[in-house]
Amino acid sequence: ALLDDHNEAHALKQAGSWKEAQNSPLFRGRAVLNETVDRSKIDEEVRHRDWNAEFQALLDMQSATPIEAKQRGEAIAQLWQDFRDAVLPVVETVICERNNPVKTIPLQSIGGIAGGDKYIFGNIVIKFCATKNTISEKLYGAYEKAIKSASNERKGMNALIQANLPHLYMPLGMVVTYLGHRVWVASKIPVGEKTLKYGSRDAGNTVEAHDEPSHRLMAQAASQLNLAPHFVGKRGKDLVEMCGPVDLEIHCGDDGRYYALDTARLFPPDPNPRTGKPRHFYLYKSLRPEHVRNNPVPLSSDAHSPFGHHNFVTHDQQVEVAG
Repeated sequence: ALLDDHNEAHALKQAGSWKEAQNSPLFRGRAVLNETVDRSKIDEEVRHRDWNAEFQALLDMQSATPIEAKQRGEAIAQLWQDFRDAVLPVVETVICERNNPVKTIPLQSIGGIAGGDKYIFGNIVIKFCATKNTISEKLYGAYEKAIKSASNERKGMNALIQANLPHLYMPLGMVVTYLGHRVWVASKIPVGEKTLKYGSRDAGNTVEAHDEPSHRLMAQAASQLNLAPHFVGKRGKDLVEMCGPVDLEIHCGDDGRYYALDTARLFPPDPNPRTGKPRHFYLYKSLRPEHVRNNPVPLSSDAHSPFGHHNFVTHDQQVEVAG
């Protein structure tokens, strides 16, 4: 599994320089482009390689014995390295051409409200954490806060992978930082508007939660991660029970697999009194996974958010005590 920003900072502290730190295993999951990447490496092989199919096949590998687990882990690590080498020239191209009227990789409209611009190159999806002077920056309150969402996305994705739930899949993904921009890069998965089975893609205006297999998968994940089932829905409308954040989506892909997407708010927000509760802090300040897992009571992912208004006093207080 990939690791988080705390480990990246620890790796940097140990190494003493960014260049040395990037060679540390603690940096798996995040790439920092600080040197020019050869854009000529954007070739047809990268465009057409089915990263998702390869990743899911590795996740399905047997890992019942230590030897099998080691082989599976090594294979996933190699695929991740291949993916990293492939996406860095693509990301550099997208960022360098961002203000150009003619782009090598065109801008795409693939849904979402809080995030930034999105691009697709073959079987690779590139999503900016925020776009300056747009709704994404206004929602978060500042561009610097908005870019934290990518680390939270990875944190949530890692937690679900580590839960090792049969039949719940995630895309292969990583965070890339370059020239002050932070993007989430992932393998393209076979989902669309009609494949959503659980969650909301329009900030809670409409919520899907009646598909039994996806609800069961999220209930199992919530049980392992110590997340509390809770009710969501617009005031005055029928409430539905969710086991994670309302904007986490589960799709039944065209390949028959159930995929979890938009995991940035999987863990409850952190209402730390020392840092206060800035506007919309629930979008980018989250409790650490191990802290939530070890809490005496399950915590609601939608606490302190406009989505968790039902029984909000109890859920908000539990998260405040935990924080």
